[in-house]
Amino acid sequence: GVVHVDPSSIQQEDGRLRVLPGTVLHVDRNGRSARSPWAFGERTRFPPGTRSVEVSFDALSFAAPQNIVAFTRLLRDAKLVHERMGPERSCRWDLLPPGSYSVEVAASNESGAWVRGGAPLSFVIEPYLWQTTPFRVAMMLGALGVGLAFAMYRIRNVRLAGLLALAERDREAARAAARTAEAL
Repeated sequence: GVVHVDPSSIQQEDGRLRVLPGTVLHVDRNGRSARSPWAFGERTRFPPGTRSVEVSFDALSFAAPQNIVAFTRLLRDAKLVHERMGPERSCRWDLLPPGSYSVEVAASNESGAWVRGGAPLSFVIEPYLWQTTPFRVAMMLGALGVGLAFAMYRIRNVRLAGLLALAERDREAARAAARTAEAL
């Protein structure tokens, strides 16, 4: 396709490198892909079962574009998940578990000065219902309830069996007493 870039919007100062946000591509559990622009200041939400997330960006240097080195970092809940350094202007992560993520981008030109790509991209991969904490708590409480009901059922049956045995013993004792009274 054709891309139109307005040079006045780039704000290239003193030939310095600029890192510009690009797009985010995600592939859902059915293999359908969707592309959207980076959303600064808000978290992009992806549905449960997202298979992959790909982030692209641009690092512009009119002095020596072939010497640009890009650095991307993927964080999950402020913990490092993945880092990549190289000439590529995109990163792809497959089969990420549900959670909150942020992507930080930086680039370096031939002078070795690193330039950050502005605010990090934040996104959330939503969990399936069965992956949520409330669902797991409900299942544990349900299992506990079933176990408690089974224990109460068994206790009731044991008590009932004991009462039946006691009643049978009393009947047998009454019959024996009746036979003894008859014999006298």
